[in-house]
Amino acid sequence: MEITETRKDNLKSVHELIAERPAIDNTETFKKLRAIQDRMWAKITARFDLQMDDSTRELQPYQSLDGSAHGNLAGFSGKEIDWAVCSWVGNPKMSFCNMHITVWMKPDTDLPHLAFACGTFPVVFFLLDYIPRVEPNVYPSYLNKYMQPANERFLQLQNDKRLMPFVSQSVYVRAAVSAIGYNFIAQPETEGVVELFEETATEHFNRWLEWSKVADAVPREKQAEMAARDLAMRRNTAELDPANVLVQKLYGEQLTEKLVRGLWGGDRNS
Repeated sequence: MEITETRKDNLKSVHELIAERPAIDNTETFKKLRAIQDRMWAKITARFDLQMDDSTRELQPYQSLDGSAHGNLAGFSGKEIDWAVCSWVGNPKMSFCNMHITVWMKPDTDLPHLAFACGTFPVVFFLLDYIPRVEPNVYPSYLNKYMQPANERFLQLQNDKRLMPFVSQSVYVRAAVSAIGYNFIAQPETEGVVELFEETATEHFNRWLEWSKVADAVPREKQAEMAARDLAMRRNTAELDPANVLVQKLYGEQLTEKLVRGLWGGDRNS
């Protein structure tokens, strides 16, 4: 019987993947992914009235001391949104770049938070998720309401031979991704992967935006508990990201700490 060798890239850490190919020029892929990010962010700003927080203005843009790596981070809040971030970081000419959109809702709604990430290291990766406001295994009705509609696409992506599920070596990261989190990598030269990502992201955002118009209200007596849970998740996700080590190598400890605080709103003024 013929035995087919299984790809192991999805079991390697981000550090290992970059160390193997540290100087891959992914500039063209970076430009395409940034354009997708811009289009997804435009959907958010068209739906919500957002005000930029002054604490992130000095991060628009920023660069490493040697000028080889750049980035931009903008944090926002609004009537319906507690904290939203649109950011990118890295040096795509040297394998690594990372882009984020995260939208964290206020505790008066049960709408899941929205997560978008993509980039290169140097494989192309993307993550799309709905971050539940409750424990889905405790509240299966919430899972059926907000997770089940994304399940068909999740299964389609799992079956797409161009993609490999990315398995983080971080226990926290694996626990933070929901049961329908789209978390995949592919080789940069794989045809159609960037286009597939945009199609999937568009569907993901449009579904969430429709939910945002009809999401159920959270009773006032439960909002303080939900707000505390949301903040803990947001801070932990930012502070425990394994990619922070790569960012620190590019930008230094002081700037990296400020970037991490910007992701979770640690210095916010609003």
